[in-house]
Amino acid sequence: MAPGPPLKWAYCKEKGHTTTRCTHLAEDFDKRIVRTQGESYLFPNYQGVPMEGNESAKNIVRAFSKEQAELNKKFMEKTVFKQKPEEEVNPTGRKSEDKSISIAHDEDWSNWKPPTISSANDPFESHIGLKQTKKRMKRQAKIKSQRRKQLFQELILKRKKMKKDSYYLQNSKIQIFQNQTNLRR
Repeated sequence: MAPGPPLKWAYCKEKGHTTTRCTHLAEDFDKRIVRTQGESYLFPNYQGVPMEGNESAKNIVRAFSKEQAELNKKFMEKTVFKQKPEEEVNPTGRKSEDKSISIAHDEDWSNWKPPTISSANDPFESHIGLKQTKKRMKRQAKIKSQRRKQLFQELILKRKKMKKDSYYLQNSKIQIFQNQTNLRR
């Protein structure tokens, strides 16, 4: 059998190499800009790479990666705090203070009072501590365990009744069978 023409590799659409030897795919794996699932390629956000047309998956993935990098750069430029230039320095040598940022000084804290919480809205009725909560939890656990025991006992009684009923049913069948055989004799 004669070998056919060299196949194009699906990821880079180049001839003459296989999946395990595709350097482009290995590079993109290392950069974490492509993933594979079976025979399909995925973007880092796990969306499938569209394989329509003549463009290779390599070009699509790298273009997507470049777009994402630009978007991230723009986002970071908008959100990251920028320092003021060195020109805005007071004659004292200190940097000028930003008026939008306020720092609480000692005299500002003199009127501060700790927040208070009303016990009227509290579901546990008071903030005495863990003792009441523990008591409440123990009481609830005790009620639950009593209810479980009660349900278990009811289940046992039902099973006993079912066994009893099946015993009587079997005995009645045996008696009916014996009566029928006696009648035949």
